[in-house]
Amino acid sequence: TLSDGTNVWLNACSELTYPASFTEESRNVSLKGEAYFDVSKDAEHPFVVQTKKCDIKVLGTEFNVQADESDCEFSAALLEGSIELTNKMNPGPSIRLAPMQKAEWTGGKIVVDSIRNLDNYRWKEGLICFEDMRFADLMQRFEKTYDIRIVIQNKGLHDYKCSGNAVFRTVWISFCRCCNAVRVLLSFAATIIRLST
Repeated sequence: TLSDGTNVWLNACSELTYPASFTEESRNVSLKGEAYFDVSKDAEHPFVVQTKKCDIKVLGTEFNVQADESDCEFSAALLEGSIELTNKMNPGPSIRLAPMQKAEWTGGKIVVDSIRNLDNYRWKEGLICFEDMRFADLMQRFEKTYDIRIVIQNKGLHDYKCSGNAVFRTVWISFCRCCNAVRVLLSFAATIIRLST
């Protein structure tokens, strides 16, 4: 909880920079990674999330931001209220999102679309949810979530489709169940996991 009463949930490997107390006209924070915000309303002091690609101006709302600098990803998903995006990479008019809309960085520009599945934002509840996801993409998600490196030695597994959910606290159980479902052998060395058949 920030000094203004705003609640913030940070995902794994994420960093939020903020002052001990907000004293300026706007309440500015800086994000690298992914965070979910439940912002306290204060029309006189807008809340601003600064990322490498975009700034997000808020009056009081709930939204998720993913701003991973390492893989050049950016997305903002609005669940309640209103947010306004300013593209810092390609300045132009601001983009205002309505509830249940998301904005994603695609092909060098911001693309707005409807939110079709709230499971993508359940990480703050300790869940990783996935449906019809390629095994290789799921392993990338585990890498990001648990700050580990996974090497898939059998390239035939890359396109295997997976569905389910995993609870953060039971990572190894969930991870092993995923691997067992596709009959994969695990070998561990420090924070590198090798998958083979």
